[in-house]
Parts: sequence; C-alpha cells; structure tokens
Amino acid sequence: AMRKGRKPITLPAGILILLFTLMPLSGCQQQKGEFQRQLTIADSLMRTDADSAFRMLCGMDSLATCMPKSLRMEHLLLRCNAQNKADSLFSSDSLGLLLTRYFDQEGTPNQRMLAHYVLGCAYRDMGDSPSALQCFSDAVAAADTAAVDCDLYQLSIIYGQAGGIYSSQCLSEEALKAFGMAELYATRIGDSLRIYNIWSNKSNSYFYQGNFKEGVEMKERAADGQERMGYVRYAAQTRGLCVEWLSHTHQWDKAKRYLEDYVKHSGYFQPDGTATPGHEACYDIVIVYYTEKGEMDSARHYMQKWMPHVKAIGDKHAFALRKRDYYYQVGPKDSLISALIDCHHLFDLLHTERTVHNYQQIHAKNDYTRHDQKALQYQLESQQTRSRLQAWIIITLGILLLVIVGALLFGRRIKEKLFQYKLAHEQDSEQIKQQQEALHSYETEKQDLQQQIDQYSTIIDQLNEDISEKTQELALTYEQLAQENQQKVNIDELQEELSHHQATIDELQQKLSHHLSTIDKLQQEVAAHQQVDNQLERARKQKQLRDEPAIKHLMDLAAKHKMATYEDLSAAISTVEKYYPNIASLRLISSVTEMEYCVSALIKIGMKLHDIMLLLGKDNSYLTTLRRRLYEKISNQDGGAKDCDRYIQQL
Repeated sequence: AMRKGRKPITLPAGILILLFTLMPLSGCQQQKGEFQRQLTIADSLMRTDADSAFRMLCGMDSLATCMPKSLRMEHLLLRCNAQNKADSLFSSDSLGLLLTRYFDQEGTPNQRMLAHYVLGCAYRDMGDSPSALQCFSDAVAAADTAAVDCDLYQLSIIYGQAGGIYSSQCLSEEALKAFGMAELYATRIGDSLRIYNIWSNKSNSYFYQGNFKEGVEMKERAADGQERMGYVRYAAQTRGLCVEWLSHTHQWDKAKRYLEDYVKHSGYFQPDGTATPGHEACYDIVIVYYTEKGEMDSARHYMQKWMPHVKAIGDKHAFALRKRDYYYQVGPKDSLISALIDCHHLFDLLHTERTVHNYQQIHAKNDYTRHDQKALQYQLESQQTRSRLQAWIIITLGILLLVIVGALLFGRRIKEKLFQYKLAHEQDSEQIKQQQEALHSYETEKQDLQQQIDQYSTIIDQLNEDISEKTQELALTYEQLAQENQQKVNIDELQEELSHHQATIDELQQKLSHHLSTIDKLQQEVAAHQQVDNQLERARKQKQLRDEPAIKHLMDLAAKHKMATYEDLSAAISTVEKYYPNIASLRLISSVTEMEYCVSALIKIGMKLHDIMLLLGKDNSYLTTLRRRLYEKISNQDGGAKDCDRYIQQL
C-alpha cells in the first residue's frame, strides 16, 4: 500500500533492494564454507605432516575472528592438537580448560574426546602426570565406540600416551593394559605402523619387570615390521635399544649388527660416527657395547667424545655409571671408588632436583587452585549482584507491563461496546429495508403464479389425449405377449434338463474337494516330517560345530571368565563360516562393522549372552544396542535384539 507522502516502491526497485540485502549474507555463507573446507584439509594433513598442518591452522587465525563461535572453537581445538603433534610443548592449561568447558556442552563425542586429550597433553608437558592421566581417562569415557564415525585412531593415541606416562613412572602392569588397548584400536583400523610403534614402547614395560628376553623379542618384531614398511630410521632406533641387553648376555653377533645399524641409519650419528648435536647421549649405548665386550680403548674413545657435552644432571649421572663400568674393568681402584662416589652424589642431586621440582609443582598447583577459588568467589558475587539487579528490572518491567495491558484491555472494551452499538443500528436499518423488499417481491410472485396455473391447465388437456393413445398401443402389445408366452414353455423344459446336469456337476465337485482335502492333509504330514528332519540335521551340525577345537577353546575361555584374543575370535569366525557359508553374506554389507560380524558369529554358535559379554569385554546394554542396530542393517526393518538373534539363527 502507498503511504502518505511517499512514492510506491516499484517491482524492479524492490528486487534490487532484496538482491543487495542478500549479497553480504551469501558472501558470508560462502566464506564460512571455505573455512570449514580448510579445517577438514588441515585435519586430514595432521596425521602425515603435523608441522604443515600447524602452520596452516596458524595462518587461519585472522580469518577465524569473523567466523561463528562453533567454527572458532573447532579451529582452536585442531590448532592445539596440531601443536601437540608438532612437538611444541604447552606451557599452560588455560586453552585446554576453555576447550573442555565448551565441547562438553556443545561438541560431538569425538570433539569432547579430543578436547580432554589436549588438556591432558598440557598437564603432561607441565609435569603433572596424575592430572594428565585423569584427563586421558575422561577423554576415553567421552568416546562413543559403538558409533560408526568414532575416531579409533585418536583413541589409540590416547591409550598410547597413558601407557607412556605409566611406563615413565615404572608402573608396568598399568602400562601394559594401556598399550594393549592402544594396540586393539590400532588393529581395528588396520594401522600397522602404529602397531609396531606400540610394540616398541610396550617392550619397555617388560624391561621394568625384569623380563628382558620378551622385551627384546618384541622390539625386534617391531623393528622388522617398521623396516618392511620402509621406515628404516625407526627400525634402527628400535634395534639400538636392544644392544645393552644383548651385550650383557654376550650375543655379540646380533649386538654388533644392531649397533652398526643404529649408528648408520638411526639419524643420531654423522657418517664419521660422531653424534649429531643434541644426541650426544646416544654414546651411552655404544660405550655399553664396547665395555661389555672388553674393547676398552673404543669405550674410552667414545667416553672422551661424550664428556664435553655432559651438562645436565641426568646426563652426568649416566656418564658416571659408564665411568664406573669402565674403571671396574681396567682399574685402578682409586678411580673406581671416585666413580662410585660420583654416581652416589649425582644420584642424590638428581633425586633432590626431582623432589624440588615436585614441591614447586605442588606449590604452583596450590596457588593456582587458590587463585581459581578467589576468581570463582568473585564470579559468584558478581552473579548474585547481577541476579538481584535483573530481579528488580524484571519486577519493574512486570508492573509496567501490567499497567499497559490493563489500559489496552480497558480501551479495547470501550471500542467493543461502541462497535456493538453501531452494529445493532446497522442491523435494524437492514431489517426494515429487507421487509420492504419482501413485500414487493410477494406481489410479483402472486402474478407469476396465476400465469403458471393457466399454463398447467393447457398441459393437462394435452396429457389426457396422450393417455388414450397409449391405452390402444398397450392392447396391441398384450396380444403379442400372449404369442411369446407359448414359446416360453419350451424354454422351461430345456432349463429343467440343464438343472439335472448342474446337479451332476455339483456331485463331482464335492468328490474333487474331498480328494483335495485328503491331499492337503498328506502334504501337511510330509512338511511336519521334513521340519523334524531339518531340526535333527541342524542339531547334528551344531554339535559338530561345538566339537571344533576353536569353538571349544572359546567355550573354555567363557567358562573361566576370560576375554578372547583377536586370534581366538578369527579362528572361531572361520570355523563358523565353514559350517554356515551364508553368514559370510553379512560381510558384503558395507555398514556392518567387524565387531557386529563377530557378535553374529558367536550368536550363530549358540553362545549365551553372558558368555559373549565375557569374551568381548562388553556390557549388556552395549550388546543390546549393537544387535538392534545390526538387525536394522541386515533386514532394513525396525526390530529388537531378539529379532536379530532369530534372523541370524535362520541364515
């Protein structure tokens, strides 16, 4: 509508205004999509080249300021994760706390897991191992392992980091459990390199337990696997850690081969045998080898190379231990005693330094907690003040709103009464006008009716004449019907003969239905016997399956309340597929996971739900959810866990 004093907006001008309004929104949406695409690229690049991913995310800082909060927090989370992967240490936990508070409320399970992991890495870099382990535990708890999009690679990394902390604190049993879970998830995603790296780290726990033979064998398997994949440097570094034990056990050929590989390919030594700057501590392995073998000149040569670079207390203690072993072999006793005194003195200094660091860390943590409590108190006081102010504002606005609503209701009531008076007056005027029009129309209708009466009288006379003509025509028609009636008698005789034949047909149909019912009974008996034979055959096959060694082994593990290994489950699944080839059709469904297929095989064996829970280490709710989801995948229908069991038993 045209407003007073303004020209109307024409259609082309309105379209131009709408386009100019939507253009900034369209550009912002396009910029947002491009930013999201770059975040996805950086996340994919992080596994192969963390340094490049970190630089890429840092370059996106200026663009992130104009993005929505969700994208800004996602960018900050990925940047902190890339910083950790690029070996850049965290100096504070403030960013980690900010990320965990946000993603615990707004994020997906994968984002919550990653946020708690980043906070744990910050505590790890700050030397607070208990807090780091707690954060890693919270990260694992945040993961949804039953989801299809669960980040199992990140979950394996978290368990590996926890195992490394346990290993550094000489908690070998806890470290082995953590490394075992890391290896399990790495196996599920098929990451062979990560499995070999886990083996290399896991072997240190066997060293702490005194089981050097098994630890060295695991490191050798890890190094062989790394070398097969083309990671010669990693393999050489792993084999170098076996030299000390091989030297103590006088396995000189293997020790020499591993030492040469370590010096040539580990990257810690230059071509002339000199350690690269920053890796002078690697001389320790070389000195141990030559000392144990009795080649003291070579040992002394590398000790002299190492000596100028020994500055930290930990390196001084390690160097003193090597001096002790050297003088124990060559003497004199005074030098040996001096080396022993240095060892004890440096050990005390190292212990004192660690104690002071721990005390400083505890003191700093207490200060941080106290400041945090004061900040929380100030925040609560400000919130209370703000709440009181908001309450007064709300009360004032409420009173003002009531006054406005009352005035509006009073004005509306007066308007309604005025409108009712006006409406009643208009209705009375309309009624009088209608009555006058009705009287005029009555006179007009009276004249029309008289004309119609005259017309109907003429029509009645014409109809009487037509009736007399039709009466004569009916008389002629009656005579014709009398002649046709004689012919109808012959037709009745034919109908009687037809009814006799119909009775014969009905009798034959009764006999046929009797024979058909007899045949149906016989077919039902045959089907019942066939069903019994099928049940007997199924029971015989089930008994043969349970007598297989792989299935018996699973039954024994369930009876002993033990978990099954990956090899045990693989052997059992192969046995089930041999007896029931149709179950392998589930592998053709792309959305069916390895865990769901494994549960299907155990159900086909006929194992109880309690035994499946023990073998897989899962609870009842997890298996119920898994079976319900599996039934939807394989049957494309909604159903429960029992429906899934019946469907699998029929395969």
